[in-house]
Amino acid sequence: MRFVFRFAFKNIIRQKKKSIFVGLIVFIGSLTLILGNSILDSGQKSLKKNFSENFTGDVLITINSDEDLSIIGNRAAGMANMHRQSAKLFNVETPVLPDYARVIDLLSSIDGIESLTGQTTGAAELELSNGKKDFIQLFGIDPVSYSKTFDKFKWVEGGMPVSESPGIIISKEKIEEIALNTGTDLNVGDELLLRGFSGTGFKLVSVPLTGIFNLKGSVEFISQFGYLDINSFRKLTGMNVNTAEIAELSQAEMALLDAENIESFFELAANADEAVLSHELPPTGSLSNKVEEDSPGAQWHFIMLKLNKGVSEDNFIKKLNMLFTVNDLQVKAVGWKKAAGSFVMLSMIFQGAFNNSLLAVAIIACAIIINTLTISITERTPEIGTMRAIGAKRGFVRRLIIAEVLIIGGISFTGSVFLSTAALFLLRIIGIRAPGATASVIFGGEVLYPFITTGALFWTLSLIAPVLLITSLAASAKALRVQPVSAMEKA
Repeated sequence: MRFVFRFAFKNIIRQKKKSIFVGLIVFIGSLTLILGNSILDSGQKSLKKNFSENFTGDVLITINSDEDLSIIGNRAAGMANMHRQSAKLFNVETPVLPDYARVIDLLSSIDGIESLTGQTTGAAELELSNGKKDFIQLFGIDPVSYSKTFDKFKWVEGGMPVSESPGIIISKEKIEEIALNTGTDLNVGDELLLRGFSGTGFKLVSVPLTGIFNLKGSVEFISQFGYLDINSFRKLTGMNVNTAEIAELSQAEMALLDAENIESFFELAANADEAVLSHELPPTGSLSNKVEEDSPGAQWHFIMLKLNKGVSEDNFIKKLNMLFTVNDLQVKAVGWKKAAGSFVMLSMIFQGAFNNSLLAVAIIACAIIINTLTISITERTPEIGTMRAIGAKRGFVRRLIIAEVLIIGGISFTGSVFLSTAALFLLRIIGIRAPGATASVIFGGEVLYPFITTGALFWTLSLIAPVLLITSLAASAKALRVQPVSAMEKA
């Protein structure tokens, strides 16, 4: 076998031009595949790190439905929000998480959870002091548990709303957009009027702007969301949890309630104690709209979990879903990819399109290489015929041609690995800035620091190896058709 490779190497040297041409095709193809897939794989890992650390957590718990929900809600609600319309207007609001209290009790008994927090998603119209309006997407959060779970805010001014106090925080990017759209400069401390829509009609909620921030990991569109305290969010969207209270009534008050008709009511009232009649009613809504965030009926769209280091996300999700089924809970756990929704989908679609286009190029390259090798073998007909005439077996000729192709391909592939590694090392130092909104989603942020990935190397090798094998077999088949007698005549 050593002799075959030595002989093949000499043939490659003698056929320099054609060998270089074939090698260049393999080199460029390998380099493009390694660089392209490494950049896209790096973007996927950057996207995972960005979302799991800043937006979705490691595990998202949603209602168990046929449709996968992302952190911006179902697809219809997400599209409504993206088109600056309230999802309520289209009757596509994100469904509420059922059995919240039971789910929390179950989660508290499971090891491996570092922290958790609830979240809701929606949108509102922002009515400004100059009479102009703007649109804002909203996440409803509990400021305390959310801050413990996600450390993603770089405060420009102010901070989180104080626990159980109303308030909203908005990104600097969104503040600048509002100023551009409406001519209104918002500052911390300003009272903002939010107009939402619920099943009972329009709702107005006034909250102070408590903080302006930049995100540590920014993704286009999602950086436009404001973060509203959960109680204000529920009032704005009609998600309030109504709680009943038992009222202790005196005998005189009970007698008034037992009046058979209006005449008997006033007769009883005329004899009633003055204290009963002067009893003050509580402020409107203090009974019916009291919101208890941790009450058994507290409403959330999602629960987001951060897992302890070393805990397998896939195994944890399988275990959790099994427990949900056993305990008859109509919820499910999903990973960060489904939680991120369309953001990850866009990246995966782009990578699939990239590889499919290169697959088509690989087919064309394969045809070019076969044609080049065929010409080379035709020119070497006398040489191959002579080898056959002096006793070279068909297997020897086949191994010789395959060895030549493998040597050219191996050298070209190795060279592409070294060059792509050097290029990616340089790009990792300087970074690649996303040229637009779509690129920022694919990159997982505004700047990508790519690195060579084993997945890119494996995918490249799995595509290049068959190309080399097919071309070598096709070329060797052509060589084996050479008859010693006709080859000697040409010589």
